[in-house]
Amino acid sequence: MSMVLGFLLRALIASLFLSVLASLVGSHVIFRRDELLLIGATHAALAGAAFALLMRIYVHLRVGVLIGALAFALAFTLPVTLREGEKERLAGILFALFMSFAFLFLSLMREYASEAWGLIVGDILLLTTSDVITLSLCASFIILPLILAHRRFVYIAFDPEGAEVLGINVRLYNAVYAVILATTCVLAVSTVGLLLVYVIMLIPPAVARRLVAGATPTLILSLVIALTSSVLGLGLGLVVPVPPSALTGLILATLYAVSELIISRLRTPR
Repeated sequence: MSMVLGFLLRALIASLFLSVLASLVGSHVIFRRDELLLIGATHAALAGAAFALLMRIYVHLRVGVLIGALAFALAFTLPVTLREGEKERLAGILFALFMSFAFLFLSLMREYASEAWGLIVGDILLLTTSDVITLSLCASFIILPLILAHRRFVYIAFDPEGAEVLGINVRLYNAVYAVILATTCVLAVSTVGLLLVYVIMLIPPAVARRLVAGATPTLILSLVIALTSSVLGLGLGLVVPVPPSALTGLILATLYAVSELIISRLRTPR
């Protein structure tokens, strides 16, 4: 019984920090319309994690999986974010490149296939104490600058030219944003798996953006949606033999579909 409570407690703590990250970082992704950047960063993180595992197999070099994932994710987010023009084209090219790397590295792995599969699917109930501590510390370092510089990040997201006129170092804030996004994607991939990063980070702020006006209300409602769905998914995961992350994804996808249906009906003239 104590072991089950330990798994549950770690999962709840991880869900809390992940929900805060999803609401804060995911909202800025929505504000900037950087959905492709998020998708590319997660696939780059998968390629980096697979590369780290390959180093263990063929070179006997114990590169940390999170370190490899972060290095590749940064190699994607920084060039795209700091590029002045044609970001979509560069993002598409780098996305194809890192996807190719991911498929190549995964195809070369046999011994660590289960660990690589865990990065794709994920199971929050299987997190260890060290995993939760790492997530908590990294999340705290990400959350702090986003809160302290909240207004500047929002201003740059909606009006980068105006921010430059006011003397804000837009390029520096964009670099910080790229690092934050890459780190968040790595933490999310290691927690809920690649397949659900988009759902966890995009749906709560997307729904909140449709229901409320203003950046701060969007952040708050996004946090409520992300945390509630994560807890519900975790609770259902204790009853149904399905990973809680998958259940959370289904809950959020259903919520998005319902919100779209309600909004479309409200906007339909009678």
